[in-house]
Amino acid sequence: MLIIISVLVYVLIIAKSILLPIAFAVLFAFILKPICSFIERRLPSPIISIIITFLVTLIPFVIVTVLLSWQFQDIYQDLPSIGDKIQNGFKSIFNLLNNTLGITSASSEEWVQDNMGTIIDKPIQYISESIASSTSFITGFGLTGVYTFLMLLYRKPIKKFFIMQFGSQMEANAQKLLNDIFKVTQRYLYGIMLVALVLGTLNSLGLWIIGVDYPLFWGFLASFLAVIPYVGILIGGFLPVIYSFAITGAIWQPLAIITLFLFIQFIEGNIITPRIVGDSVKINPLAAIISLVVGNAIWGMAGLMLAVPILAILRKVMQQIDILRPISLLLSNELYDKDGLFEDNFNKERFRLWNFFRKKKDLK
Repeated sequence: MLIIISVLVYVLIIAKSILLPIAFAVLFAFILKPICSFIERRLPSPIISIIITFLVTLIPFVIVTVLLSWQFQDIYQDLPSIGDKIQNGFKSIFNLLNNTLGITSASSEEWVQDNMGTIIDKPIQYISESIASSTSFITGFGLTGVYTFLMLLYRKPIKKFFIMQFGSQMEANAQKLLNDIFKVTQRYLYGIMLVALVLGTLNSLGLWIIGVDYPLFWGFLASFLAVIPYVGILIGGFLPVIYSFAITGAIWQPLAIITLFLFIQFIEGNIITPRIVGDSVKINPLAAIISLVVGNAIWGMAGLMLAVPILAILRKVMQQIDILRPISLLLSNELYDKDGLFEDNFNKERFRLWNFFRKKKDLK
């Protein structure tokens, strides 16, 4: 079993350029299916219906891209000088500490000289690498679009093929599993998109009031990163803080940005996301964070975006396989207050994980 898992992870890594467009195409097909089905009921041609679906969904994307592109170009040109400006900002902070806490100027200056270069280079490198990976993703976006188009066109035969693999006796269970996967994924993706729109508006408005340059860009960048559960909005808020340190000598503006994003994250975690997304994926935070770490290690930023929905799909599949049902419960958000379910429902020989390593036999 461990050998199979190791081989699978290795294949996922080396086949990244092949599998990523397919994975995103599956998610896009889930998102577009209701729109496509609605149009197909009114038009006789499936191909025309899919083309109209693409146009309807791509127009808002193109508008947002055009609005953000001019800000992105200016920021990209400023990246080489941001490191020096951030270091000057840190020097200003240490000068303030010298005056208020009595830290000697020589010691603080020496610490800045020895450590800030390394610390500052990391976020700048992260931004540059993100830009490069985004360019690669845009390059493969055309292939993802082709896959999505064909998956929508052939979705009914693909569904029939999937159901047939379970045989006539399991056909009802296979149909239910497929419907559950579709509902979970669709609700999660639609919810995340709506949350990103709300957060982008709140972020941009707050940054504009604070007086940060390019508020629309930073605001929606943070909202797009919010698709990464728990840590995405913090990463998105950290970037404008760095930029603010780079362009202003005042300390109040970075502190105001930090306060803004902490406040927005509080609202997002307690009001926005619970009401819009709810517990659609039913994954507990520990499992979600581990999936993010694994996703990042295998597929980088794309892995972070795909980790939670893929884990939610795997959990649905595990619920249909006896030996994996305890793992499904272990991943769920019911783990905290329903730990007794393990002893009540799964304390039987056929649920032991070591059965993976044993020869098949009658287990009770």
